[in-house]
Amino acid sequence: MKLIVIVLAFLAAGCGGLGLNAEAIEETVEFADLLPSTMLRNAGGTQLSLKEAAKLGANLSASSNYVEDPSALSITDTPSIYYSWSSFECGLSGTLEERIANCAEASDESTWDGTKYGTGAESLWQRVYRRQVDDGMGNTVDYDIWYDSRTKLLWTSIFYKFYSADPIGPPVLPADGLYGRRMTWSEASSECAAGGADDVFGGINNVSWRLPSISDFQLANIDGLFWVYRVNYPDDIGSLWTASSEDNSNSYIVYGGTKLRSFYSYPNTTLTYAICVGRYSETGL
Repeated sequence: MKLIVIVLAFLAAGCGGLGLNAEAIEETVEFADLLPSTMLRNAGGTQLSLKEAAKLGANLSASSNYVEDPSALSITDTPSIYYSWSSFECGLSGTLEERIANCAEASDESTWDGTKYGTGAESLWQRVYRRQVDDGMGNTVDYDIWYDSRTKLLWTSIFYKFYSADPIGPPVLPADGLYGRRMTWSEASSECAAGGADDVFGGINNVSWRLPSISDFQLANIDGLFWVYRVNYPDDIGSLWTASSEDNSNSYIVYGGTKLRSFYSYPNTTLTYAICVGRYSETGL
């Protein structure tokens, strides 16, 4: 891949006017210059590009915080914002930029810089929205939306479940999951595609929502999704629908929690959890 830089110089020509002298400077930028190395590094270690890592070669681990032996990896000093249960709301209105700024002002737990705190090729994540809602049983659930600055994608929380306000009757309105609402693949796809102004999607304008594909999860995992969202995706949830299908009757589920573990194909009628991914358009949809 080549990046062509054009420098335009407006030079005075003689005494009578302006002339245009356009000088093209060609600079080659390779893919390896832009993609960070996925080799494990200690938390806080400088994040290198693939080309920078290749130049160091065998001296990489000796001259940086990258490690060849995973057992030697240090993550104890990593700021774990996902373990915090601070009570606050933010980003309830405004443009995407305004919401990010509002959340950053509301709490320093609204930014996770993977280039500093991650252990690989993680990116910068920014909280866009947070709303706290009572689930009908006196418990507060947190709806969050985070923005991955590398892929420019927005990620929602799971669809939470809510209970009947009737203190005598059993919980209703789907109470089939410990933390959230379980649904079939078709229901998950439809819920994400519908988007909307409800608590899950935050009422953000100009966003096209959909169910994440396997590739979306894989890229987001590299970028640090499961570092940022551990508070939302505990091990008990375990599984999330993907948009990727094996055939007309079976689709893939990602097993996550505190990290991305694996993908398995299940019948589309299986009941499990779902989150949505969206792309913001400054010019509208």
